[in-house]
Amino acid sequence: LVPPPVIKPTVWFNYSTKLPYWSIKSNINVLYWLIVVAGFILRFWRIDWPNCVVFDEVHFGKFASYYLTRTFFFDVHPPLGKLIFAAIGYWNDFNGSFLFKNIGEEFPSDVPYVIMRGSSALCGSLLIPTVYEIMIELGFTHRAALLASFFTLLDNA
Repeated sequence: LVPPPVIKPTVWFNYSTKLPYWSIKSNINVLYWLIVVAGFILRFWRIDWPNCVVFDEVHFGKFASYYLTRTFFFDVHPPLGKLIFAAIGYWNDFNGSFLFKNIGEEFPSDVPYVIMRGSSALCGSLLIPTVYEIMIELGFTHRAALLASFFTLLDNA
């Protein structure tokens, strides 16, 4: 017995299953990138509101103003965060005249508070993929790393 011949449908164009030489194969972790994008959205959403001093800006802004006006002060905490805020204010033409004295005090127009808040938001956003990568490097599963980065995503501190 001879099997019947296989009839191939006619195709009016030629196609190839081979990838061209310029193509690159890659695996994309979609959940990882969703969490990273969500982190940027959550950290930067309405960052300009309210346009008055909020909780930690009293401390960091006050000490940044002291650094920019070269006023002596004593603080028991390490100065790196306040120095970074002072540098960001200096790079954005903040002269330190606003002292961030009280919570709820409205910002004058010459204080670059959105950029200063943005620097903190950028660091908080970059912390999410950093936590994920640290978890992977420590040998945890991708699910555990996603869970840890998701907890970091939802942290509002």
